[in-house]
Amino acid sequence: MEDKLASNFCSACFERPIKAKKRGLCLRCYSRQRYTPRPRKSDEAKKLTTINNLIRKYGDEILNDFDLLNSKPFWNLVDIGNKYGFTRERARQLYKKLYGRAYQKIATKKLKIANSKIVCLNDPRYKTAEYSKDSKQFTGAKYELQFYNQCKKRGIDIKVPCTATIDFKVNGFSVEVKSATPRYYSRAKTKIFSYGMRKVQKDKAAFFACFHSTENCFFIIPTWAISSKTRICINETPSLYHNAKNKYWEYRNAWHLLKG
Repeated sequence: MEDKLASNFCSACFERPIKAKKRGLCLRCYSRQRYTPRPRKSDEAKKLTTINNLIRKYGDEILNDFDLLNSKPFWNLVDIGNKYGFTRERARQLYKKLYGRAYQKIATKKLKIANSKIVCLNDPRYKTAEYSKDSKQFTGAKYELQFYNQCKKRGIDIKVPCTATIDFKVNGFSVEVKSATPRYYSRAKTKIFSYGMRKVQKDKAAFFACFHSTENCFFIIPTWAISSKTRICINETPSLYHNAKNKYWEYRNAWHLLKG
């Protein structure tokens, strides 16, 4: 009888009747256990947990890629996100967990160091070496370098204006390099290269050097010859129709225009 009565009281304090039947506790003891804060993990424990989770999911290489964020000026959070399939915000959160500081601080610091070591960050030779090959910036820098080398090969004076929005100064002319992927347009019934431009580029540039991957060459187009305000459209192949205009094809490999 006494055992039966004892079982009706709280197993923690043995004073009050049981209210939480699953735990065998009275209301006061149940509340104390439920709302007692759990001990927090130390920063080192959190970091170790993050490292183990990343290695298990993505492999050891991801830690090396995060280390590159501290040294390579053109390696950023977007590059890591694109490589491993998560967002820039997630990459920022992981960086803070791994290094205990915000990425923005190190980004500003490494840019200052790069500026002190390198004459011009806009130099395509430097950008192609530093950008991630999976990024859109690398693709643009690759064609800028190709244009730079073509000018040097032809003995054309070319300089990189480090403080301007234009890609190059060629014999005193401002030149903007563009690249595009051909897409099929049902209305034209053919593939077309469509090169976008900003208003500031059209206002400042004297020429647009548009790389045509099918022809593997540049179309050197004067700004005054561009009818549209924001786009240059070139067919993938010239039309064979006798009355076709074949717009901009007259500027294919028109390097003589840059010689003045």
